[in-house]
Amino acid sequence: MIFSFPQRTNATSPPWDNGYPSGGNYWSDYISRNPNAREIGNSGIGNTPYVSSTTSSVVDRYPLLEPFDTFYMPETAAPRISLSSPLSQTYNESSVSLVFTVDVPVNWIGHSLDGKDNMTIARNTTLTGLANGNHNITIYATDEAGKIGASETTYFTVNVPEPFPALAVAGVAGASAILTIAGLVVYLKKCKH
Repeated sequence: MIFSFPQRTNATSPPWDNGYPSGGNYWSDYISRNPNAREIGNSGIGNTPYVSSTTSSVVDRYPLLEPFDTFYMPETAAPRISLSSPLSQTYNESSVSLVFTVDVPVNWIGHSLDGKDNMTIARNTTLTGLANGNHNITIYATDEAGKIGASETTYFTVNVPEPFPALAVAGVAGASAILTIAGLVVYLKKCKH
């Protein structure tokens, strides 16, 4: 009897399968021992559990109909990522919220800001310390099957206004006060004569 199990690491104790739709092992004598077994949908999995003839502890509830190397795994689409912030607009702050959703469970998420290398993130976050100017961002995600998805690239601008210079205001105010006092002194001197 030959069997192959791609996901199983300990083949000496139950369970002998990873449930449906992942499946279990391929057993070379499965069809001969279960001639009425049928495929569940197009899954490549038999609808009759495989029970070992030598030990009752071997029960594979979802046996594969073909060895794993020839077993057909249905193609799945890459993760779809929707980016809702930043928007294609101008921001007057150097910190911008990064908000996105992914349509499937994923093993990894990252973003590329301004074409730089991907930076791993765990969830929605805030982009901080953004310089004035044009920026772009793309979100990437890898699903449990290893497929990589990418969001649309969003282009946005940061334009943080320069702070109003306090020293210049103080200097102008001080100069105005000095001129006003000087003018008042001259006026008062003229009035006394």
